[in-house]
Amino acid sequence: MFELAWLFLLLGLLMKRFLALGVVVTAALAVAMHWAAMEQAIAQGVRPPVKKPTISKGPSKVTQATPAQVQEFEQRAKKAQDEFIKDSVELAKDLEDAGLYEDAKSVLETIGKIKDDVPGLKEKLQALKDSAMGSNKSSIDLDVTKGWTDPVGRVEKGKPFRVESSGTYKFSAMATLGPKGYPTEDLQKEMVPGARCGALCALIIPVDDKGKLGKPLEPIEVGEGRDINPKENGLLFLSVNLPPAHKSTGKIEVTLSGHIIRSK
Repeated sequence: MFELAWLFLLLGLLMKRFLALGVVVTAALAVAMHWAAMEQAIAQGVRPPVKKPTISKGPSKVTQATPAQVQEFEQRAKKAQDEFIKDSVELAKDLEDAGLYEDAKSVLETIGKIKDDVPGLKEKLQALKDSAMGSNKSSIDLDVTKGWTDPVGRVEKGKPFRVESSGTYKFSAMATLGPKGYPTEDLQKEMVPGARCGALCALIIPVDDKGKLGKPLEPIEVGEGRDINPKENGLLFLSVNLPPAHKSTGKIEVTLSGHIIRSK
């Protein structure tokens, strides 16, 4: 019985070998038949189909505009420009009538970028600037004895305002000084560096969107009058540039106008 079992096992292994060999032989026969067919086709002058490469087409030929077309285009462009300028001038006038001088000025500045030789444009821009700076007037009496004021108004970056002053006051001082003169390190108690003694000065302290104060900007000497274009949004303070321990009396009248929101 043991020998019979070994015999059946041996027969099974041989059959697996023959089956695997049959698969290999079949594949080899298929390849051989394919190449034989190819050789026969070539011998008879028949070539197997070859896929032709695709050649992309180049850009289409640009048609040159005729002189008549160029002239027509230029006329259309000029007409469009003239209509834009006409509409913009009307818009600027409506904005000016509504008291929106800066908006009207911006519209006219746009016209100037397109065509800078529009008659009367520069004069109108200057007039609008004067109108904007002369509007929204308010006055305060500045006490020269108190140093920097409380905030007199809020200003915005890039929106100019005007400060004008008039009047007289009495100033006297008695101090022991060295060759450096009056100190200028502390703006709250000492003089403003670079400004004339006794001159009206302005100071802007930046304020962010949350109301937090920043580092004060460089003080500005105003004197009898000056237009100021703020570099930051902030609060405006005023003072006369007097030395510490001065004994002065009187007030000067200060007029504010333009883009400034007065403090209540």
